Amino acid sequence: MLGQKAFEKIEQAKDRLVDISLKMWNHPEGPYREYKASEWIAEYLREEGFSVEVGVSGVPIAIKATWGSGSPAIGLLGEIDALPGLS
Repeated sequence: MLGQKAFEKIEQAKDRLVDISLKMWNHPEGPYREYKASEWIAEYLREEGFSVEVGVSGVPIAIKATWGSGSPAIGLLGEIDALPGLS
């Protein structure tokens, strides 16, 4: 099946990802104050074998995580700040 390895990896990571999500939900941080969330995400990515930089481009909570080299290159942007009144 196309993408089977991806589905298996997501299933293996599910409990940890849900744990991080619940921690962020229970400890909301406003825009440009996502220090704990950045810490939790960076820690997870390091454990998964990524090379992680925190504080990229002068933004203390920005994360750059890299793994491997060559092509293809994939980039993701995640917005994780808590916005009042949306839950």
